[in-house]
Amino acid sequence: MKIFETDRLILRYQTVEDAAFLLELWNDPSWIQNIGDRGVRTLEDARTSIQKGALEMYAKWGYGFYVTELKEGGIPLGICGFAKRDFLEDPDVGFAFLPRYWGKGYAYEAASAVMEYGRSVLGFTRIAAFTSPENEASGKLLEKLGLQFEKLIPYPGSEEMVRLYAVDEDKGIIPRGGITINNRVETAFETSKDNYLQALEQPWAHLFYQLLQAQLTPHLPTRASILDIGCGFGVLDRYLARQGHRVHGVDLTPGLLDTAKEEAGKDGLDITYSVLDLEAADATEAVGTVFSEPFDVTVLHNVLEYTQGPAAIVRKVAAWTKPGGLFSLVLHNPVGKVLNAAILYQDPSAAVEALTNKPHYIESTQTYANNYTVEQVRQWLDDAGYDLIAHYGVRTVYDWMPNDNKQDPDWHQQAFEMEMKLCDKEPYRSIAKFTHLIARKK
Repeated sequence: MKIFETDRLILRYQTVEDAAFLLELWNDPSWIQNIGDRGVRTLEDARTSIQKGALEMYAKWGYGFYVTELKEGGIPLGICGFAKRDFLEDPDVGFAFLPRYWGKGYAYEAASAVMEYGRSVLGFTRIAAFTSPENEASGKLLEKLGLQFEKLIPYPGSEEMVRLYAVDEDKGIIPRGGITINNRVETAFETSKDNYLQALEQPWAHLFYQLLQAQLTPHLPTRASILDIGCGFGVLDRYLARQGHRVHGVDLTPGLLDTAKEEAGKDGLDITYSVLDLEAADATEAVGTVFSEPFDVTVLHNVLEYTQGPAAIVRKVAAWTKPGGLFSLVLHNPVGKVLNAAILYQDPSAAVEALTNKPHYIESTQTYANNYTVEQVRQWLDDAGYDLIAHYGVRTVYDWMPNDNKQDPDWHQQAFEMEMKLCDKEPYRSIAKFTHLIARKK
């Protein structure tokens, strides 16, 4: 999957299909001299190294080293990206290109774009790098990127000293501009549509919707008009329509809406669907163009994290909600991210890193999401003219339980009943994977 592009280059995730290219890169004399011998000698070795290296780093940290290839022809030139190493407090930027592509400015073009990506998308405030003292070319490029030499440090597992460079974002040195980031939700969801569909078939996804429906239903008026913003494949819409509600689903991604319309048609449900860019839409103009009047209920589930101006989004949703109407808001709980790293991955360092509340990687949709606390969201609701009337957790302890029994229907029902007992109680709702808030417009 493409991460972003520059004038001449595309940077994308590594896959096992890159084994032949990376085998050549890792065994090039320049790599072995300046970076080290990885001992990768066969295609099978290369595939294993990709799986245990880059792919695990993407899953664990949400970033890693990306294949850098030409836009024209898709020729792979090298790799560029970030690593998180135990002996450095900060992520470090790195790059390596095959010698036949040196001297053309590709390394600077890729690395400056990666630096911007780290700042604007990953939320890095400090970026490090290191080189061997003999690698003067890389040192000069790091200085050109704005990093400054700080000190010599020992490289773990050897007697070698390496030169440590770093740059702080708040000093205004990290390069800005020059890239087109492929992080718009439309692109990310469209390209990961199949992954997203597969994820919805998992028992934890079924439980997610069961709990949402059970939590939301008691608050709904009879035959309500409901606007589902970021409706995706329309799973919740079909449930609400079966309950007699009048549902209008909107989403940024046409491909998801096509599936939602198809599924609604199969079930004989009358649901209206429209394409809507939530961030670009004018709050006033949408009423009368996209839809005819404000709604009894507005729904915004797992969407706010993908926006850049969350407080403004909440105010916009308020304009689409009738006075006295309801707003159902679901978002990832930052506490759940820490618990995921500590309990499931048993990785203390990753759990500590998760406390920084940097954007986190969503594997099913292959994009990044921001982290917002309940306290922040409650303030935005209050500022937009809402009173909070209910606070639930969705999947409070389920995610920390082994997966062994989750496919069993009887066990699943027991888990649902357990979650319903816990979802509105402290401390359980505060450690849930998702937070569900229901507010009423004044």
